[in-house]
Amino acid sequence: MNFSELNQIVRFLRKTLPCSSCKNSYLNDSIEVLSTFDDQGLFNLTCPSCQTQLLVHITISDDERNLSEPKKSGKQSIRAHRSLNEKDITAQIHDAHISTDDVINMHTFLNQFDGNFKELFSKRQ
Repeated sequence: MNFSELNQIVRFLRKTLPCSSCKNSYLNDSIEVLSTFDDQGLFNLTCPSCQTQLLVHITISDDERNLSEPKKSGKQSIRAHRSLNEKDITAQIHDAHISTDDVINMHTFLNQFDGNFKELFSKRQ
């Protein structure tokens, strides 16, 4: 990704992704580029108001590559994949209930497992 593409992605994130907790907009300096590789980028967004963090994965396909240049045909778009934020993860953990039977079943499975993942994930007949 070049600087122009990163700049356009930051503008896209600011316009389209309000904070999931307080609905405020992100600021330029609250969007951190964690990594980029070819047509993908990983961004950490921190809400300036409530400090909620969000991890976003962006992908740009080849025909969407030159976002700064007008295209003769087609629609320009950026695909964003949001991760769960801390509140979503905490809610799922609290909703999940692991019973004593679940722990015993996992213990039994691990004691009997021989390490053959190929057999484990193959179709059983």
